[in-house]
Amino acid sequence: ENKIKNKSYKSVGLPPGNNMAFPAHLQSSLLSQEDIVYSASGAEHNLILSSSGKVFAFGGNDCGQCGVGDNKNVFKPLQVVGDISKLRVVDIACGCDHSLFLTDKGYVYSVGSSEYGQLGL
Repeated sequence: ENKIKNKSYKSVGLPPGNNMAFPAHLQSSLLSQEDIVYSASGAEHNLILSSSGKVFAFGGNDCGQCGVGDNKNVFKPLQVVGDISKLRVVDIACGCDHSLFLTDKGYVYSVGSSEYGQLGL
């Protein structure tokens, strides 16, 4: 059996309460149409960047750090929404409960918890 039971926030796209003991292919119809160039991981969430500048997120989202428009956990990769979805993102970063996006124009966007000012807003 390749699954270990524990309390998980779905940061690998598995059913709640499961972890993987070895690497597994992340399968998503959204990602299969993209050329993936980079990924970043926070404490409980992940971001994936495509060569076209699209960003996808999944995992724990209690502070909105996935940038998908709500604060519900994201069980399969979803495209990040809002203004950032109309821009070309060239770099991504994850903190514990926040995410940062750098656009090709040099603008930085942030989302998630700003408890300690980490969003810079």
